[in-house]
Formats: sequence, structure tokens, C-alpha cells
Amino acid sequence: MELKRPSMIFFDFGGTLTNDKPFDSERAGRAVYACASNPEASDEETVVRLWMEMFSDACRQSHKDGIAMEIPPMSAMVRCTLDRAGLKTDMSVVELETAVQWQWHPYPMMPDADKLLDLIYDKGIRSAVISNYSISSATLCKRLGEMIPTHHFEFIITSSDYAYCKPSRQFFEAAFGKAGGIDPRECWYCGDTFSADIIGALGCGMTPILLDRKSEAEVVYDRCEKGEFLRVNAWKSLIPLVERL
Repeated sequence: MELKRPSMIFFDFGGTLTNDKPFDSERAGRAVYACASNPEASDEETVVRLWMEMFSDACRQSHKDGIAMEIPPMSAMVRCTLDRAGLKTDMSVVELETAVQWQWHPYPMMPDADKLLDLIYDKGIRSAVISNYSISSATLCKRLGEMIPTHHFEFIITSSDYAYCKPSRQFFEAAFGKAGGIDPRECWYCGDTFSADIIGALGCGMTPILLDRKSEAEVVYDRCEKGEFLRVNAWKSLIPLVERL
């Protein structure tokens, strides 16, 4: 496997650009209740119960071909939960999704992600984000702007807005079209999940780069039955390779 200069690099978000923690659905339910403008109309226990019921139902959805579809947009789940409890909110969709996804405490940036992105931009390489998320692209765009103000992503899209999610070929194809019909063979995909990111990227003809923070080797070329990919244990390990492009 030889790393060739890409025309464009696509990134995952959670676990790739940000150091995500597992989603705490019960805590999210409490955040839904905190968003209400008339909290006296219900109580936190009821809202958490309704939220957990809907979240459980949503997570059971799957595509007929076995490729997972993203759960419904978070804003839709929040709206349904609030209405069932007889609650109202004055918050915008972006405010609601931010509050429920991160409970007002967004996760920090992955170490050296900003340095890698600055280098990519200095090299004249295009970049964008394709993320499996129930929050909207607008909410993720706002969060990325707060976390990495210097980023130069051409666009940021989430599966919540596109119905399909990685490793679905359809989701990647939407991104290629949005990028102006770019050839996937000229692109890299950087992510931290083997099944969604590496398998999905290989299925589209992209060069996959797996962020595996448990790997003892800084950089190693690896392969699976679908093809070859690069495994790095930190973004600082990829920076020297990009510098040589």
C-alpha cells in the first residue's frame, strides 16, 4: 500500500475529531426535561421514562439489507417526548440537540486534530466531515466551529440529515456528489470505527485511515478481506506522512 496525495480527505467526528464518551441516554432524558419552558406541567421522572422508551424503540431500526440506518433526528425525538409529556420549549433545534447530545458539556477535541487539519489546508488538500449522528448537520457544524475555529471543512454532514449512515455506500456517494463529483479513488477517509469507517471507505474505493489509540505501533499498514488500510495510534503519527506528500 502506498499513500498518494489525495484530492480530498473526509473525516468522521465522534472518536476521530472529538474524544467522545458513550452516550448516556438517561442523562439525556434529564436534559430533555431541563429544556422545557413549562416544567411544572410534568416531572423529570416522567420525561426520562418517555425518552428512554422512544430511544430504545429508535435504536432497533435497521435497513432491510442489514446496513444500519441512523436513528431518527434527535430534534424529532425530543419534540415527541416533550409533546407526550405536555411540555413546551422556546429553544431552537440547534439548542435542543446541543443540550441533549452533550448535556451542556461537549467533549474535547482529539489531540492534534487541529494541527493535522491546519497542515491539510496548508497543503491545499480539501476536507469535509461525514458523520453518523442523530443530531443535524447544523448542530455538528456549530460544535465543530466552537471546538476547532480554524477548520476549513467545505461541508459537514450527518446521517440524521441523509437517512443512510456509514458504512452505507449511499451516504458516501451523497458526499462525493456534494464535493462536486469527486473521484473516491482520489480521497482518504479518516475514522476510528472499523465496521463503519474502514469497511465503508473500502467499499467506495477510498483510502482508509483508522485511528486506533490502542495500537502499539505509531503507523502500520494493515489489511482485511476488503482491502488495505493505514492504522495510526494518534493524529500526530499521521502528520509526518502528510508533510511528505
